[in-house]
Amino acid sequence: MQRLLITKFNGQTLCAVCDQMTIRTVRVIEDESILGNIYVGRVENVVNNINAAFIEYARGKKGYYSLTDNEHHIFLNPKNNDRMCIGDLVLVQVSREGVKTKEPTLTGRIGITGRYCALTLDCKSENSSVFISKKITDEDRRSYLKGIVKDAMNNALNAYTASSVNSIPTASDMHFNIIVRTNAEDAPEEPVTAEVSRIVTTMCDILKDAVTRKGLTRMYSPEESCLEDVQNMRATNLEKIITDIPEVYDSVRRYLGENEPGEAAKLEFYDDMQLPLNKLYSVESQISTALNKRVWLPSGGYLVIEPTEALTVIDVNSGKFTGNRKLKDNTYLKINMEAAVEIGRQLMLRNLSGIIVVDFINLNTFEEKKELMSYLADILKADTVPTSVVDMTRLGLVEITRKKIRKPLHEVIASAQI
Repeated sequence: MQRLLITKFNGQTLCAVCDQMTIRTVRVIEDESILGNIYVGRVENVVNNINAAFIEYARGKKGYYSLTDNEHHIFLNPKNNDRMCIGDLVLVQVSREGVKTKEPTLTGRIGITGRYCALTLDCKSENSSVFISKKITDEDRRSYLKGIVKDAMNNALNAYTASSVNSIPTASDMHFNIIVRTNAEDAPEEPVTAEVSRIVTTMCDILKDAVTRKGLTRMYSPEESCLEDVQNMRATNLEKIITDIPEVYDSVRRYLGENEPGEAAKLEFYDDMQLPLNKLYSVESQISTALNKRVWLPSGGYLVIEPTEALTVIDVNSGKFTGNRKLKDNTYLKINMEAAVEIGRQLMLRNLSGIIVVDFINLNTFEEKKELMSYLADILKADTVPTSVVDMTRLGLVEITRKKIRKPLHEVIASAQI
């Protein structure tokens, strides 16, 4: 069972998911985060040689918009074709925060994410559809969830005026797709269908209002950052939500009361002034450890983690391994297995993303390499951010990709001057 910790650390609000007293993931909440915001953007430039546009979403701020990834656009000004031009007004959403010198990434695939479902607009499909998370494997449950969610979506759309979507001239054939998240696997019917109705109505309101708004208008922001963490936690894995910030406590209590009354008892306000919450969970020392290049393994081996501009390199070393070195192959396989577990943890803790290359200790047999790759793939399945093991190169380097969504921990800590 996990605990969600929301506290102050050196003046910054911090959200951490803990297994008992050990921090597994940590996120510093940035006051100016724009991830997930939906804007009426104005096309500033179209660069044909990279097949992309740069769209101003707020005064003096622009984002990168791939024309390859976004074949259909939600134009808010009259158009008789689907070609993007300078000056066009388009509905866009921030899909990735800016990292270092790179602009934020924008998308035309507008979506709203709830605790149980995620809704996206689809300009290509002929009908609205419901999809179920692959992690929900019980066929009866999948069929049941698909039925109740589809009914709830249709009821919400029928209750809303038909002109809500069709008021956008170039999106008259737009439909909604809903993905049922893993959190819904054990959830009662009522909160799931209530959330579907809410996010469908919210999306309809955005589409209806967007055509009347000026460029650079923000149409939608996700829940407060701390509520986003509450929303993303799976109820069956959540033991407690602990905070020592009165405003956060009130905000989370209100959210749970309106959306998850059955979870309200898990919220706890910590008020021991003698031992602050961040001291109780050793937040400072655990963050300091998460910023170190070297990470020790239980057997005495260690990892060296080096983030660079292009990719992250992880080197596995035998170090002070105390096992029987005469059994060299078993020794190296054991260290590599330990390293695989720790790599999975460090990717989440440090929020490392993009291309990750791991230099495991060399293994001699194909069977051992196959066993290691399979074990690593299973470890990475627990990551909430899409992560995949690509392959092992001829040099024995293992390639991993992890989707970039937020800034890595070391960048956030540096920019926040914690």
